Amino acid sequence: MVNNKVASCMDNNTITFYGTGISAVYNKDNNETIEVYLLDKYTMVDGNIQQKKTFTSTTTDINGSVTQNNVERKVTIVAKWYNQNGGNCVSAPNVVEGEYLNIFKNADTDEYYWDTVFRSVDIRRHERVMYVYSNKKEGGSGIKSFKPGTIIKQAWTILVDTFVKCIHIATSDNDGEATTYDILFDLKDGRFILSDKSKNTFQLFSVDKGGVKAGTWRLIGGHTIELRAGEAINIDTKNITVAAKQIGVSAEELSCVISKNFSVSCKGGVGISGSSIDVAAAEHINVSTALLKLTGNKVEARPVSLDIRAKSITLTAETSGDDLVNLLCETLETLRDEVHKLPDNTTTSMTPGSKQKIDALIARFRKFKG
Repeated sequence: MVNNKVASCMDNNTITFYGTGISAVYNKDNNETIEVYLLDKYTMVDGNIQQKKTFTSTTTDINGSVTQNNVERKVTIVAKWYNQNGGNCVSAPNVVEGEYLNIFKNADTDEYYWDTVFRSVDIRRHERVMYVYSNKKEGGSGIKSFKPGTIIKQAWTILVDTFVKCIHIATSDNDGEATTYDILFDLKDGRFILSDKSKNTFQLFSVDKGGVKAGTWRLIGGHTIELRAGEAINIDTKNITVAAKQIGVSAEELSCVISKNFSVSCKGGVGISGSSIDVAAAEHINVSTALLKLTGNKVEARPVSLDIRAKSITLTAETSGDDLVNLLCETLETLRDEVHKLPDNTTTSMTPGSKQKIDALIARFRKFKG
């Protein structure tokens, strides 16, 4: 817990260097108060800095009688963290047992303070280091106390924690900032998360976790997500799923190359309009609907086989009508050719004379066109 008690002692200019010590504990919880062994006071310790030592005191009363008392006490003292540099680091170092420390004392009191001597990289274990940058305006109360790793509403913080495997950067908006940002590098679960006050979030998953595959990117936006590129945006994947109330595409040219199948399923209506609409199929074009409408300046359909099943068919073209007649004639001719291929004894649902009726219908369209 960070507090201002040590700072108040520093203001009195009464803290002086006392000696060299060794940490008696592994300070994994960033405690400001720890036990320290003083090297220059107990030089005959057998290597165990947690052991106790017996002291003998001699007193003489008014009658001249001498009394000796044996007192057993630990060879460690209790000291509080003393941040000599006064920087923005607010977490007491995670010193390990046996690490050298500088010891300070407050005047003639029994108040002792400690700070690190060297950056003992070779013996340090897990660490939790937090930096706090105040975002308070002039006036008002300052930051009182907090535990390393907590979010502070009136400050910006940076936390590096190898205990829980994360780097966490957080900002505040107490001084009129437009928003806040929260950045998390989660090395334990293999995630990177960037979010703002409005919960707009970008997520990157680097490993398989909880049903989410490694390499997954997520953009979670409250309003609009835009992708802009001067040249091209390329997407190469097996599956693309889009769920939206409305999808709009605006382009000078739109082309789709589909190697296998193309299907459109719509509960409402499907509308296609343009100055020229070409539909070409190497084998079949199958249309099954209650109502079919094709509207355009020019409508062409030239399949080997055309199967249209509808209660109503409407073809509208702004040309003289020749294209429409040609389309109908070609369709009927295709149907006639297929029917003529059937043996005479073939059982079909066609009535007797159907072949002749088709030929007569084609002749009537040709005559109408002439």
